[in-house]
Amino acid sequence: MNVKISSSAILISSMFLISCGGASKKLEDKIPEQNIGKEEVEPEAYGKTETEEIKFSQEMNPDKLSDELEEALKANKTNEIPVLAGKILSRDENNVAALNALGVYNYQRNKLGIASIFWNRVLKLQNRNSQALNNLGVIAAKESKDSDAITFFKKAIKADSSNVSAYANLGALYIKYYNFKSAEATLELAKSDLSKKVEFLNNYGLALYGAGDPSKSIDVLQEAISKSPKNIPLATNYVAILVHSGKDLMKAEKLVTQLKLLTQDPKQLVRLSKISRELNAKLAEQRAAKSQGGRK
Repeated sequence: MNVKISSSAILISSMFLISCGGASKKLEDKIPEQNIGKEEVEPEAYGKTETEEIKFSQEMNPDKLSDELEEALKANKTNEIPVLAGKILSRDENNVAALNALGVYNYQRNKLGIASIFWNRVLKLQNRNSQALNNLGVIAAKESKDSDAITFFKKAIKADSSNVSAYANLGALYIKYYNFKSAEATLELAKSDLSKKVEFLNNYGLALYGAGDPSKSIDVLQEAISKSPKNIPLATNYVAILVHSGKDLMKAEKLVTQLKLLTQDPKQLVRLSKISRELNAKLAEQRAAKSQGGRK
């Protein structure tokens, strides 16, 4: 059973996950090892000692650079990413991992056009590169080109069925268009990897409710709130589902009051007002039903 959820009450997290990935350790470097740091740069000509020459060679070691780039991406050391990627590309201009990393770097600075250039370049080299497909889908979604985004996410999954970011992103768009069954099935495939992310749990909870499982939905949203207790939009989603499902109206009433005191965001206050009206109507129905039962 699919449940129609009011879009005025439910907020879908704007969670679109970029696939970062690490640098490839299989650099297709065809330059003979003895040329590295020697013929291209002669240490002796600049008065470099043998120790400095060895250090220079180590700094340009392909595997070392790849490991450092992967670590920089994982640790979100954004200042190091362009430096390391640049060193890799100076030796291998078609290194896919470095190109993808520069796309991530520019995306994080909201330079979507530049990020797209790097990821499209990756696709020219590898037309089934799952990371680039997912990331271009994220840009399409941010530009409200949802049809293109869905196509990119599906292609990313087809290219690599382990790309959990693509599953999460596709699931978020399914929710946006009330395709809750598909959203639930898609997000389920990413749950084991993303269960610690609050935004994912929010979307998964909404998908479960829309697909007709309010109890499990409430449990998932409670877990998300335990990880982010000050997240007002998340708490508002939770109380909206409590009211819509009629599971715990008294608890919902207390939460609505608390949330109205905690936020000054006009959009959240509008949502809470709409939820309050629905809540008051259901509480009135409950009181009327009890009154009629008492007369019998």
